[in-house]
Amino acid sequence: MSHKDLKYAVAVFGLMSSQLFSQNISGNYFAVEPKCKMHLKIGLQNNYVLSINNKTKLKGKLKISREDSVTYFDFGHISSVYALDTVYIQNSGNAMNPYWHFKECDMKYIRLAKRK
Repeated sequence: MSHKDLKYAVAVFGLMSSQLFSQNISGNYFAVEPKCKMHLKIGLQNNYVLSINNKTKLKGKLKISREDSVTYFDFGHISSVYALDTVYIQNSGNAMNPYWHFKECDMKYIRLAKRK
């Protein structure tokens, strides 16, 4: 996923922001990119379990915040953007701010789309 794709998602989200909080965020989200075997399950009380290759990596209570027209999910030390039933996680940083959240998913951005 390119930076352009993320900017597009945020822009689309801005147009749909009035409908966002009426959406049910609970459910199962899976990585769109086939080389990343990530699964996120969000429960009705915003409890979550994030796993890769069927191994739990993170779990806890999801914190949701909103700034301007953007909604953020906070998984402890990892923040993401939520728009249109998709969670966008920046998986790695850059030379000025190096980090790598999930080495099992070798990509800069991870998109987790909700499946019914």
